Amino acid sequence: MKLFLAVLILFAGAMPAAAQWLDRPWPDIPRTADGAPDLGAPAPRGPDGHPDFNGVWRGSTPLVRLDTETLQPWVADLVRQRQLEYYRTRPFYRCLPSGPESQQFGGWKRIVQSPSTIAILNENLTHRVIHLDGRELEADPLTTWAGYSVGRWDGDTLVVDTIGFAAGVLSPPTRNSEQLHIVERFTLDPGTMALRRDYSVTDPVYLAEPYASYDVMYLSDVPFQRETCIDMTPEFQQD
Repeated sequence: MKLFLAVLILFAGAMPAAAQWLDRPWPDIPRTADGAPDLGAPAPRGPDGHPDFNGVWRGSTPLVRLDTETLQPWVADLVRQRQLEYYRTRPFYRCLPSGPESQQFGGWKRIVQSPSTIAILNENLTHRVIHLDGRELEADPLTTWAGYSVGRWDGDTLVVDTIGFAAGVLSPPTRNSEQLHIVERFTLDPGTMALRRDYSVTDPVYLAEPYASYDVMYLSDVPFQRETCIDMTPEFQQD
């Protein structure tokens, strides 16, 4: 019996951290008496009275394919070329931050919220910050892959305005310029614990006209999972 317990302890110690904590419930989820998530409970709210987005979220990775009417004519030709090359220049395949495509609601994300700031941590260990302290968008912010985001509450909906993007990937295989402008509306549905993001995109360099879409993530009851990335560059360099 002692030998069995010793082996069990060694085995548990060798397990990945995520595997050891799969049965640990997320503390901020409303629950029924039997411990199950209570989807009939009111939406959780923070100390400022606004909806509380804190938690680990997961969703299917959205696949956004822009039609040729939305793209500038020269961009459509470039998109076809990249498709023939199997997107070999996409930063994602080299385990690098790739721009706005990492902000699409998909995979795993952890949201950390306070009355003045929201941080969204992505599964590839990148992040973005949304400022809620009443500031205005800067006229010429420092460009970063995640952009410069300012949010405000419109009732129970969080409206986020983002500019200041570095050139990157908007939605593969379409790139974006530093003139990219994204407006997002985040809304929490307490009945399903779903966080929906409606967004509109303008980029006069790459897009002939604005486009709009949405994606959805669901509150998860398991720990945050980081992505395992494999650099595909050597595969693309083979003859």
